[in-house]
Amino acid sequence: MTEAAFRVLRAQVFALYNQHSYAAALALIEQQAPLFPQYESDLLFWRACLASTMGDQAGAIGWLQQAADRGLWYHERMLRDPDLDSVRGTEAFAQLQVLFQQRYAQAQAVATPQRRVWEPAGAVQGLLVALHGANGSIASDGDYWQPATAFGWRVAMLQSAQLWSPNRYHWADPAQALAELRQHLAELVPPPLTVIGGFSMGAALAVRAVLSGAVAVNRFLAVAPAIRPEQVEPLLAHADPHTRGYVVIGDLDSLSQPVQEWVVTLQQAGVPCEVEVCRGVNHDYPPDFTATVQRGLAFLAA
Repeated sequence: MTEAAFRVLRAQVFALYNQHSYAAALALIEQQAPLFPQYESDLLFWRACLASTMGDQAGAIGWLQQAADRGLWYHERMLRDPDLDSVRGTEAFAQLQVLFQQRYAQAQAVATPQRRVWEPAGAVQGLLVALHGANGSIASDGDYWQPATAFGWRVAMLQSAQLWSPNRYHWADPAQALAELRQHLAELVPPPLTVIGGFSMGAALAVRAVLSGAVAVNRFLAVAPAIRPEQVEPLLAHADPHTRGYVVIGDLDSLSQPVQEWVVTLQQAGVPCEVEVCRGVNHDYPPDFTATVQRGLAFLAA
């Protein structure tokens, strides 16, 4: 099944979780898991969290142990999830933590930045550099950005070297993230019309990199950017006078209002920045993201 289908399942599971319907969420995962073998790591972790939340310590440890038996591991930040509090003090959990940390360290030691580039069929309009969100990858986010080639854009999907879980990555170390972004840009030799886009944590990196002047790019396309007004406002003093931004945010996203606030701040500072508020969308890509990208790139190319 595709990443888009998995995102639908995730939304359904999280909706049940938010309704405290933990048993129903677990049953849904059990029903759908055979359709998503490539997301086994996520599904086992969700099961462990749900079991722990329901007070089923044996079940929670069992799911984590199954992940260990499959050669999987989880970042220490994931293991701090409050949903695992019921098993946190157990010897079995402590042993799994040690094993997962060892596997993480081994995997992180050999992880390197990755990039995939898609070329347009005709003349190149510009370069779109895309950054995945936390717990993302080229595989998870690439299909959202690749269709921009149909509008004449060369698309470069970047993947962080910072591991979150097997085949999932994040940008939590800002210095390392910026260094990787700069290296990719140097190798891509960006044309004058270059846009840095991203989702969630990747969108926050795009906004920071462009507004701070840390990269020689003055266009950003931020989808569900995980960045707040107090983090954006200090960057304006360094912004290129020709900066333009396009922001996409769901009206159900917990960051919807703060994001719209800093967009207004940019506009008041003279930075052309449009915001597209997507109805009925939480912290995710909107359903018709290809049309959104087309609108955003048209605005940024003006």
